[in-house]
Amino acid sequence: MKEYEENDFEKYTKLTAMMLKAFKYAFEENLEVVLRVFLLAIKEAEKEESLDTLIYYGEIYLKYIELTNSQLKEEDIREEIRKLDGKGDVTMGILEQIEERGIKKGIQKGIQKGIKEGKIKTAKNSLKLGIPLEQVAQISELTLEEVKKIKRELEK
Repeated sequence: MKEYEENDFEKYTKLTAMMLKAFKYAFEENLEVVLRVFLLAIKEAEKEESLDTLIYYGEIYLKYIELTNSQLKEEDIREEIRKLDGKGDVTMGILEQIEERGIKKGIQKGIQKGIKEGKIKTAKNSLKLGIPLEQVAQISELTLEEVKKIKRELEK
C-alpha cells in the first residue's frame, strides 16, 4: 500500500478510496496521523455514503487499528480524536454508534441468556417433579438432548 499515492485511489468510489487511504496509513506510528487521514477520508466519503455505511466501515477500521496495535485501546483512540478539536465529530459519532450498538447487543445477549436460564430452571423443576423427558422438552422449549444433559447434572 505504501507505494501507492493518494491520487491513485481517486478512480475508486469515495468509500473504497476512504478505506484504501486509511489502510495506507494504518501502520503509521503516530496515531494522530492515522486518525487525521481517516477523518479526512471519512469527510470525502460522507458526500456519497450514509452514516450507517460510514459507521460500518469505520467500526471495521477502528477495530483493525486497535488489533494491529496491541498497546492501543479504544480509549486511546477516543482521546486522540478529542484532541483534534472538533475535526473528529464524525468519528466520535461513529464511536458513539459503535458503543450504542455494543450496549444493545449486550442487552440482547442478556435477555437471551435470561430466557435460556428460565427454560433450564423450568426443565429442572419439571424433572424434579418426575415429568417424562419428552414432556419436559416441550414444556421448557429445550431440545431432548438438553433436557437429558440437565437430568444427568441433577443426578450427580
